[in-house]
Amino acid sequence: MSAKNDVICRDEIEKCKNSLRKDISLAVQEVDSLSSSLLLDDCLHTIGWSDSFRALLIGLKKSEPAYRNLILNSANHINSNCSMGIPLYLVLVEHLLKSEYDGERLLEDIQQPKRTKSATIISEWQKTVHDEYTIKNKDLFLSAVNQAGSLGSVVVEKTSAINRVEVDCGSKFSCTAHSFFDDESLDIIEFDKCLIAVVDGAIIEVSEIHHLLTYAYERSMPAVIVASNYSDDVANTLRVNWEKGLVKVLPLILNRDLDNINQVKDICEVACTVPISKDTGLLLSAMDFDEQPLNSVVYIRRKSEISIKTTKRNFDAIRVLQKEIQESLEKEKVDDIKKILRKRLSRLSTRKAIVKINCSQTELGILQDRAGSLFQLLSCAGREGVVSLDPIYERIGYSPSRYMPRILPRRVTEISIRRAISDVRAINKIMAIIKLD
Repeated sequence: MSAKNDVICRDEIEKCKNSLRKDISLAVQEVDSLSSSLLLDDCLHTIGWSDSFRALLIGLKKSEPAYRNLILNSANHINSNCSMGIPLYLVLVEHLLKSEYDGERLLEDIQQPKRTKSATIISEWQKTVHDEYTIKNKDLFLSAVNQAGSLGSVVVEKTSAINRVEVDCGSKFSCTAHSFFDDESLDIIEFDKCLIAVVDGAIIEVSEIHHLLTYAYERSMPAVIVASNYSDDVANTLRVNWEKGLVKVLPLILNRDLDNINQVKDICEVACTVPISKDTGLLLSAMDFDEQPLNSVVYIRRKSEISIKTTKRNFDAIRVLQKEIQESLEKEKVDDIKKILRKRLSRLSTRKAIVKINCSQTELGILQDRAGSLFQLLSCAGREGVVSLDPIYERIGYSPSRYMPRILPRRVTEISIRRAISDVRAINKIMAIIKLD
C-alpha cells in the first residue's frame, strides 16, 4: 500500500494559523469563564489557571500538530518554572499571531522587580482557583506553605485517613543498608547524635574501620558509614558488633545511578564533613573524629533513604548549596540535566510539608498541580521579586479578567514573553507543512 503525502501551503497555512489563534483564544476564554471541567472519578473539577497546561492539552487538539507541539513545548517549559506564567504567554501568542506588532517592545515594559509580602502572592494565587475541591483544601495548602518556609518544599500525597499536614525535617539521600542489615527488625533506624563518615569508594579491609569502631565504642556513640560498597568481612564485623550491643555502626551503600551522581558532595555539605577519598587524601583509619560534627539521622529501610536533620549548624551550608544548584538549573539548557538538578534540589529541602489528602489516584495529579502552582509562585517571587503585568497588557490593548494573575515573578515574566515572541516568529516562518499518512 502506497503512502499518501499532503502538502499544506499558502492560503491553507494562513487558515491553520487562524485556527490555532482561535483555539488559544477559546482556551483562554473557557478558563476565564470557568466553563471547562474535568471529570475524575464521578467528581467534576473546574479548570482554573493553575490547571492551564491541562487546559491546553484539551483545547489544542484540533490545531495543526506542527503548531500545537510548539505551543505545548513552551507551555510545558513555563509550567515547570511557574504555571502562573502560562496565561501571559497564551495572551501574547494570540495577540502576536493576529498583528504585526514588534514583540521585542514588550520586554521594555518589564519593570524593576519589587519585594512583596507573601500574603499578596497568596492572594494572587487564590483568585485563580475556583473549583470546590481545591477551595475545600485551600487551608491545608496554605498551612503547608507556611510550615515549609522559604527553603522548604511542599508535596501532596494520597491517604485513606483524614486530611492533614505532616512536616518532615531534613535532607534526604538515596542509600541502601548492606544486605547483612536488611531485615524487618531494622526497618527504621534513628540516631539522635551520631558520627557520619562518607567514603567515596568501597571499604574492603576490617582494619579500615577499626579506628571508628574503637572511638564509637569508647564513647557509646552510634555511627553511620556511607560508601559505595563493603566486603562481607567488614559488613559481618559491623553486624556482629551491632547484635552484641557493643557499638552500632550502620553501613549504607550509595545508590549510584545518574540521578544520584552528586550524592557524595551533597551528603558531605549537609553533614559538614569531608569525603574520604584519594582526591582528599583522607583515610578512615586516620580521621580525627573529635573534630567531626554530630548529626541526627533517620534511615527508612522500605524507602532506601537516609534523612539528615536540619540544625542551626548545617542550615547555612544547605542554603548555600541550594543556591548553587538553583543557579545551575537556571543556566542549564538540557532537559535531562535539569530534571536531575530539580531532584537534587528537592532532596536538600530543609523542611518538607506533606499534604495528606483523602482522594482518588486520578484526582491526586490535579491536586498536586494546584498545590505546586502556589509553591512555585511563592518560591520564584521570593528569589526574583515580582513585577506588574498591567503595562504589558496595556501595550497590547488587553483587559485581563479578574481571575488572571496581574503580578508575576520577574524572570517568569521574561521567559513567558520571550517564548511567545520566539514561537510566533517560528510559526510565521513556516511556509509549508508536509503531512505523512
